[in-house]
Amino acid sequence: MSMDDPQFSAIEDRCRAYAKALQLLDDTLEPVRRERREAVRRRMRSIKSRVADVAEQRARLKEAIRSHPDLFERPKTRSAHGVVVGLRKQPGRVEISDQARTLERITKVLPDRYDELVQVKRTLSKAALRRLDAAALAKIGVRVVAVDDEVVVKTAADDVDRVVEGLLADGEEP
Repeated sequence: MSMDDPQFSAIEDRCRAYAKALQLLDDTLEPVRRERREAVRRRMRSIKSRVADVAEQRARLKEAIRSHPDLFERPKTRSAHGVVVGLRKQPGRVEISDQARTLERITKVLPDRYDELVQVKRTLSKAALRRLDAAALAKIGVRVVAVDDEVVVKTAADDVDRVVEGLLADGEEP
């Protein structure tokens, strides 16, 4: 079916109406974006100053907590002025410098715990399965699902799409 097909003209009309509605929305949002950029620009010096102050106060607070760990033995955290402070036990990381060597060592040193310490996963290759024909897939008990076409509506616009999607998300039909 070509774009000149008379049956496509109704879709083309809907595309035109949709693009016009998007443009009107973008025209409405642009002054808001401009005002926001201008407000941030006007207040940038103050914003940077406040951010620096918050960073300094946070560093001082952390240092005060580090200096008095005994205050956070039980309970580990406390709340003051809407700020939760304290200490939290880190879970720690397991570092393995040479996985092959560690596997060898487990085999030699802890052979009775091998199944517990070593995880072996066997998984199917979905990419390889997609290359099989329907008959072969059926023989091995694999079905291909969600192969129906889905309606696609995209525009080249940037954040207008996100605004529209957010506004329409609740009431839009699949």
